[in-house]
Amino acid sequence: MSDPTPQLDVAKHRWRRRLLSGVAGVTLVVVVLVGSRDSDGVLDGGAEAAMTWAIVFAIVIAIVAVIMPILNGERRRLARRVSEARPGSMVISGNASADTKIDAPIGASRRGMRIGGGPLVIALLPQTIEVWSRGDAAPRWTIDRTKAEVAVGYQRNGKASALGIFISDGAQTVRFLPADDSVGMFNEVGRVESALRALGEDPERHLKRS
Repeated sequence: MSDPTPQLDVAKHRWRRRLLSGVAGVTLVVVVLVGSRDSDGVLDGGAEAAMTWAIVFAIVIAIVAVIMPILNGERRRLARRVSEARPGSMVISGNASADTKIDAPIGASRRGMRIGGGPLVIALLPQTIEVWSRGDAAPRWTIDRTKAEVAVGYQRNGKASALGIFISDGAQTVRFLPADDSVGMFNEVGRVESALRALGEDPERHLKRS
């Protein structure tokens, strides 16, 4: 497998944090605009539009606040089940990207493997890397760990893209988006670094820090 990003520039991901800061700033502006009423207590046109967008934003945040705990709980349960099935093995939990389903070899079940967001767990055995998904009693497919190469790159995640891990032995491949509850929700670089270390890889070899 050719490495799509031999050394990915971490600095390029700072825009995501800036975006979050911008969202917070916009929200503050909206709050100020809401206070901009005329003498009759009616919002002017600009403030009314801003208020509408604030409501939409609040609804989206509320939906995320409800869905994310459910998805995270599902992922943690799968990780526990794999850990019990493979005691003593390193387990990396994460989520499928839109590319993961494509990686499944002929004959491997794709049942319950949602395209983007579905739970996925990688079990690291001495000679083998196993790919597990929702409801599995056995791994969906395996990768020869002795021949495996690891790379970092963008993967399709819905209509957007996210930073993920590539693992391939030349015959079988898995691409996924690692998760780590000890790392911030929006710190995708931190999650990738954690997964790289679990795989025995040096993050500095894959991630450029400018």
